Amino acid sequence: MTIYHVPDISCNHCKTSIETALSQTISRDQISIDITERTVRIDGEHSQTDVLNTLDDIGFEARTL
Repeated sequence: MTIYHVPDISCNHCKTSIETALSQTISRDQISIDITERTVRIDGEHSQTDVLNTLDDIGFEARTL
């Protein structure tokens, strides 16, 4: 499990955009997004670089917690 802090998550549109992009990158992993905490939690084996690059590609800065 890895948790990413994504400070620009502010609404359901952000959540949907992130879920859609990440599901194409890491389709077999479980993705949970908490708008209030501004976090993305991913359970499963995945490349942190791929996740960070995917988030960056859709306009979200992120860092691992």
